[in-house]
Amino acid sequence: ADTQLRLKDPSAALVNFQLAIDRYPQGPLVADARFGRARALEALQRPDEAVAQYEEIIRAGGARAEDAQFHLGLLAFERKQFAQAAAAYQELWTRYP
Repeated sequence: ADTQLRLKDPSAALVNFQLAIDRYPQGPLVADARFGRARALEALQRPDEAVAQYEEIIRAGGARAEDAQFHLGLLAFERKQFAQAAAAYQELWTRYP
């Protein structure tokens, strides 16, 4: 799925990230699969769904929470939601110094 995302096939990547999440919900790479799913949603121009996925990753904590927090800020900035972007980055600096 990661390769598909890098090759600019986010639709296929989304399907395969979801497949990995469904098959191995407690697996050691599930956080990476959820993060990849969020990135695929971004690439598919589905920012609201990407935000929801990033927020879920942050709530769960773990290895990808910091990256998810960064991408929340980036998405908000790209959508010209500057106050939300600033808040997301402030949270990033506070939670992950």
